[in-house]
Amino acid sequence: MIADEDGALIRSQTFGSERNEICYSVIQLDDDGFVMAGYTNTNYRESDFWLVRTDNNCDVLWSQAYDGEQDESCFSVIQTEDGGFALTGMAISLDDRVGDLWLVKTESDPNSTPRIIYPSLPREFTLQPIYPNPFNSKTNIQFELSANSVVKVSVNDVFGRDVTILSDRTYSAGQHSLVWDASYFPTGQYLLRLEANGNIQTSKVVLLK
Repeated sequence: MIADEDGALIRSQTFGSERNEICYSVIQLDDDGFVMAGYTNTNYRESDFWLVRTDNNCDVLWSQAYDGEQDESCFSVIQTEDGGFALTGMAISLDDRVGDLWLVKTESDPNSTPRIIYPSLPREFTLQPIYPNPFNSKTNIQFELSANSVVKVSVNDVFGRDVTILSDRTYSAGQHSLVWDASYFPTGQYLLRLEANGNIQTSKVVLLK
């Protein structure tokens, strides 16, 4: 929708498909065309960054979706000095629904491959320090994957016997987190074990009640 300085409507135009599309940011370019940024739904769980370029009559010149294989929503766009665009928003993991900042840089050619500036994918399988540790009833487990992997997260006692399995499923590449609720476990020392693609990492945790 375009209005004059008095708020009178000059032109109204809709953009999109049978899916949900929402615009969060719009800028006017030197040729009086517009660029709109937001998201387009790809399915009931997932959305992608969506960028639409129009001419000064609001007719679409091109549109492009950018998929990071998570649930992404773009909230802001600017034009860069090289004629491309920088988009910022949020990428939410489809597994644990944890959100990260997402920054995408495009070239002036909309069909060129965008550069995902942040977050970059981890280079290796890594178990982060458990926090809090020692803990009273709940503690956070964070790990990173460089590729989609089946990850088994288990808790062992001091003799190496399985106490509980927290997760055993496929995770996408990126950062993930779990919470171990140990409310019904006795005070003691435990060994947290993560296994992915034949790689195993462990960390000692202490439960104090």
